[in-house]
Amino acid sequence: MRIIFCGGGTSGHVSPALGIADAFRKASADCSFLFIGRIGGKENDAVKKAGIDLKEISIEGLSRSHPLKNVKILANALDARKNAIKIISDFAPDAVVGTGGYVCWPIISAAEKMNIPCFIHESNSSAGLTTRLLAKKCHKVFVGMHGPIEKLKNAVYTGNPIYSDFMKLNRISARRRLDIDSGTKMIISVGGSIGAEKLNETAIKVLKKFSLKRKDVIHIHICGYRYYDIIKQKNPELCDKSSGSRIIAFSSDMPTLLHAADAVITRCGALTLSEIAYCRVPAILIPSPNVTGDHQRKNAYAHSMITHDTVIEENSLSAEMIISELENIFKVRHAPQNVPSTVHSGNPPHPAETIMKIIIDELNTLKKSEK
Repeated sequence: MRIIFCGGGTSGHVSPALGIADAFRKASADCSFLFIGRIGGKENDAVKKAGIDLKEISIEGLSRSHPLKNVKILANALDARKNAIKIISDFAPDAVVGTGGYVCWPIISAAEKMNIPCFIHESNSSAGLTTRLLAKKCHKVFVGMHGPIEKLKNAVYTGNPIYSDFMKLNRISARRRLDIDSGTKMIISVGGSIGAEKLNETAIKVLKKFSLKRKDVIHIHICGYRYYDIIKQKNPELCDKSSGSRIIAFSSDMPTLLHAADAVITRCGALTLSEIAYCRVPAILIPSPNVTGDHQRKNAYAHSMITHDTVIEENSLSAEMIISELENIFKVRHAPQNVPSTVHSGNPPHPAETIMKIIIDELNTLKKSEK
C-alpha cells in the first residue's frame, strides 16, 4: 500500500495524518508513505520525527484582509498543482489522503484528475473552504466532530485520530506517573503551543486567587513559548519548577497531564477537544475569536452538546467565572457516585483504525469494479 498524505498550516492538520499512517503500519508492514506539506511549515517537523518522507510545495492561503493579493496566490496555487502532478507521478500512490489546510487543494485536485482515489479528513465541526471545494472530488470525507459538516457529500463520522500515547494511559497510571494522590485535585490550563494572551492573564489570576491558596490543588498552566519569558519576569514565583502549581511554556506529555487532570481550561482546537473527550476530563472551553471561519467557537458548542462542558466567550472571561466553574467541577467530579472513567462515551474509540479500514474497503471495491 502506497499512500500520499497532505495537509498543513497547523499541527492540527498533521496529527490526523500521523495517526492514520500509524494505523496502516500496525495493520501491515508493507506500507509506504509520503507527506506533502507547505514549504517552511513548522508542523512538518512532526512528519520528519515520525520517519515519514516529506515533500514541500510553495503555497499559501487566501488573504481575507488584502483581496488583491489573491490573484498572485491563486496563480501560485496553479503552479503548485503542476508540481503536485510530478510528485504524485513519481510516488505512484494507491490513494491520496488530505488532512486539512490549503495544501490539500493542489494535491487532491491533481490526484483526482489522475484517477487516483482521494479521501479527506476534516477535524472541525464546520468544514473549511478547502474541504468544501474538495469534498466532491473525494470518495469519502471523514468527519472528526458532529456538526454541519456531516451534510457534505460522502461524509462519514469517524472522530479525530489522536496520538497513540493517549491509549497507553488511564487516570490511575497517569496520576501514578506524576506522583499525585487520590485526594489531590489537578487543573490543567492551556492556550496552545503559541499561547493566548487573555487566557494567560486570566490563568495567572486564578493561580493567585484560588489554586495557590488550596493545599489540595495542583494547577499547571501552559502559557506558550511566546509569552513565557515575559510572564517569568513579572511573576517569577509562578514559574518555580519545584512548585506543584506553576506556569510552564510547553509540555510534550499532554497524554499524562490530561488523563491525570480533574479539570481543563482550554482553547477549542478540534484535536484538543477530541483528546479531552477521550480522557473524559471536564473542561472549561474558551474559544479563540481570532481564527478563520470562527471554527473554535463552533467546535466548542458542538463538543459541549455532547459533554455538557461549559463554554465561556473570551469577551466575558474573568478569573471569578473560572473559579466558580472549577468549584462546581470539583464538587461533582469528586462525589462518591462519580468515579471518573477513562473514555468518553461520545468519542469514537478508534478513529484512525476506522479511517484505515474504510480506505482499504473503498480501494478493494474499486479494484473489483475494474475487473
